[in-house]
Amino acid sequence: MTFQYIEEAIFLFESIIQGDDVEVIPCTLKEVAELETLLPRPYKLPTAYKEFLLYGGKKMAGVFGGNNFSYKMAKILAEDGYRRLFTIVKAWEKKDSFDPEFFALTEHLGSNMYYLKLTEGENPPIYYWDEEYEVGLEDSEKLYRNLPEMKYKTFSEFLLRQIRAYGTYFHEDYIKEVTEQKKKN
Repeated sequence: MTFQYIEEAIFLFESIIQGDDVEVIPCTLKEVAELETLLPRPYKLPTAYKEFLLYGGKKMAGVFGGNNFSYKMAKILAEDGYRRLFTIVKAWEKKDSFDPEFFALTEHLGSNMYYLKLTEGENPPIYYWDEEYEVGLEDSEKLYRNLPEMKYKTFSEFLLRQIRAYGTYFHEDYIKEVTEQKKKN
């Protein structure tokens, strides 16, 4: 499969897992289409995100262990129209619901989330919200715009940095865990 947007991230990921017995499980075209049906019309998933889903949206070794932005997480969040997720931010939000172009990639313990806007192209920026700062999404976007560690100009950059962090901090422990689990079975 040829990738237009996530090729660099995939190259890095495959260099990290080279020679290791790990799973990479892609989504099917049907699953991607099902996720897209959860979006309000006329919105579609960005191409870069679809590429990620079709490469390893269900599992990419242990990449989702630190920050679960998997297909499963995105689908769970979208299935209720983000109502549960909105209850987390509504104390600071100036609106009664998320804008229709809002698409959550992940949330963590109800205290922070990464999201994108479906109107910002095929490889959109990724935004971060954290309850620690007690602001709504719009103010959060302004706040994080100037923090290099939280600024992702594109989904492909977000994916690349998540993979880089996995390779640097988690892959070795993940391999030990998988190996031990296989010995037990």
